[in-house]
Amino acid sequence: MSQQNDDIDDNEEEAESDISENESGMETDEDVDEAGDISHGPRICVLRDETYVMPVISNAFVQEPAHLNRPAVTARPVDYFEYFTEDEENDTNLIDILVSEKNRYATQTIQTNQQPLSTHSRMHRWLPNDRAEMRAFVGLMMTMGMIKKPTIESYWKKSGNNYLHHSPSFSQIFSRNRFQNILRFLHCHDCNDNRTAFPRGSPGKQTGVRRAVHGLGYTVVTYLSSKHRGQNHNVVLDNAFTSPTLCWDLFTPNIYNTGTVRTPRRGMPRSFKTTRVAKGERIARQQGPIMAMKYGDRKEVTFLSTFEGPSLKRTENSRGVERHVPKVVDIYNRKMGSVDLADQHIQVYDPDFRSVKLWKKLFINMILRVIGNAYVLYQRNRRLLHKMTRMEFHSQIYHQLIGDLRVDRNIPRGPCNGSRRLTERKFIENLPGKSRRPCHVCSRQTLCGRNEKRSQVRTWCPECNVGLCLGYCFRIYHKCQSFATHRRSIHED
Repeated sequence: MSQQNDDIDDNEEEAESDISENESGMETDEDVDEAGDISHGPRICVLRDETYVMPVISNAFVQEPAHLNRPAVTARPVDYFEYFTEDEENDTNLIDILVSEKNRYATQTIQTNQQPLSTHSRMHRWLPNDRAEMRAFVGLMMTMGMIKKPTIESYWKKSGNNYLHHSPSFSQIFSRNRFQNILRFLHCHDCNDNRTAFPRGSPGKQTGVRRAVHGLGYTVVTYLSSKHRGQNHNVVLDNAFTSPTLCWDLFTPNIYNTGTVRTPRRGMPRSFKTTRVAKGERIARQQGPIMAMKYGDRKEVTFLSTFEGPSLKRTENSRGVERHVPKVVDIYNRKMGSVDLADQHIQVYDPDFRSVKLWKKLFINMILRVIGNAYVLYQRNRRLLHKMTRMEFHSQIYHQLIGDLRVDRNIPRGPCNGSRRLTERKFIENLPGKSRRPCHVCSRQTLCGRNEKRSQVRTWCPECNVGLCLGYCFRIYHKCQSFATHRRSIHED
């Protein structure tokens, strides 16, 4: 083997020049390692990939598997959901946190509001909610991921004769104002205890936070893996996070790393920037326990690993075709492929709320991942129970979260359909109070393309939920299948 002492890239300007390769869309100035002492010796060219052995043999995984108090075999889907959202040690759960923090945030917002509220503001109707209502809110909110509509208001919109767009179940569970009030004040954390946020208008808010020493990706990975030191985990990352500095700092506390990496990263071999590899070919460099490899697939991909080497392994693709790929590529495809599959599963049921608050999108994403994990546990635990599809599992959870909650008011209903209107016995009554309604027979906003005068009446049919004139209009409406002809004759007279 020949040593290449000058094959380490220490040029910080070059490290930032090709940062557009970032596939995750993260900020570029936080993705590149800062200057520092990253020299850990020369990179050695790997001449025989087939017989290459990692210089440091990975130790066996030492963490004992935790005892799982799985739900009972006969548990409902919502029990699996609550299994992942409850903290038995602290005697709390997600729903209780949402209830307490939302009520607290609503009270703080209303008390500190400096602007006068408009007459029709929803904040006038705010009332604290309880656990049952919050469960129903979460269930109904996530149901919007299964029933897609362009806006939140459209779920409560009455579609008139176009019944295909009508969703009556939403108005039976929540009024639109109540649902939007809860969504407006939805909160997971006490704002008075937010010690990491900059007050609006402060210098820190304008100039931004000083970036981490080694970049945001480095900070996130080291923080999340800090609890697993010394347990010989293998962390698989994409190129938004992987860097030589991170590999060294994770390897020191016995945490292995495998991932794709961008060639401009500080500390990567300079030759990787200019050398081109054909499809199926590879070149590798070794620096201590770290193996760097550039592999030609559909496009050139660069890997860093302290866990696997460049030797080939026989595998099969999704179509059953046998192929030989490097071991580091195989383990990356298997682990990251599972992540991509999980993302595909949750994307189908994402409500896709439009909000300026990013944490709400993260909250919905967390709920979807909880349901995804609950479904995996259900599949392993169900035994002889009826097999549910993923869609049925989602639907069952939402239905069981909503339960029997209904709005405590008379639900406005559309006019009766033909069979009920013509066959059931009806009685005319006075409208409550001094309210009036347009007669459903002799009053229409438009008739024959002309604007017509609307007759307001104080009588109605409570069973059909329509205003009707006493006498002729009441009889016609409940006797004729189509009363359009009678209505037209009335206006022509």
